[in-house]
Amino acid sequence: KRFNMQYFQQNPINVVNREGEIAWLNVPFAEPINAILSPLLGGNPSIYSRKTGKGAAHCFKTQEELNRFNKEIEPYKELVFLRDCLDLSVSLSMYDIPNDGGRTELGEAECQVKYYNQGGEYLQKLINKTQYWLEKLPYFKLADYVCCVPTEHPVMSQILRQLHGFDFEDISQNVYWGNKNDEIKNKETREKIALLNQFDLRIDANVKGKTVLLLDDMYQSGLTLQFIAMKMKD
Repeated sequence: KRFNMQYFQQNPINVVNREGEIAWLNVPFAEPINAILSPLLGGNPSIYSRKTGKGAAHCFKTQEELNRFNKEIEPYKELVFLRDCLDLSVSLSMYDIPNDGGRTELGEAECQVKYYNQGGEYLQKLINKTQYWLEKLPYFKLADYVCCVPTEHPVMSQILRQLHGFDFEDISQNVYWGNKNDEIKNKETREKIALLNQFDLRIDANVKGKTVLLLDDMYQSGLTLQFIAMKMKD
């Protein structure tokens, strides 16, 4: 469900040196990794699902191609590619450092802003990182609408207000819960889905035929994000 080259799969390159094959990039699933990394691999699509149904891969045929990829991939190693029900889903970083007990730089900024009501440099760090990746990644900045997942904490709306240079229209105020009376954290999946339906999501915007960029501050199960996306598609 998650793929990250900084902590989970640090060395996804398998060097083979066979005729016509220099090395293979091995990843657990094709999308959305393919959509994001294909420009680094010289085309689209470049990462193909294996016929066995287990994972996906790209073949490097020249040393030059491999060297270029190894150089250009560095900034992308902090991204977390997510396989879910959305069309193109990615997290900008891990929150915690696996098996370490500490937080990543972005995770610490998120924690300070969301749980300790700190702003200043922490909020600016979140703004800068969001601005950077929206400019760098394909597709996202071309959305018609942008929408923050409705929540009590304003961190995402604070970030969104400070972004610049994008043409998408903010419809966050038009997407809201009509009857949210509980929290879904620490509940089983079936109970979460029942509660989300009970919360009565209202979408007072015409999203038909539009591309919507959904923003959330933290991706855990991803259930709320996917629920809103499916309701928009409906």
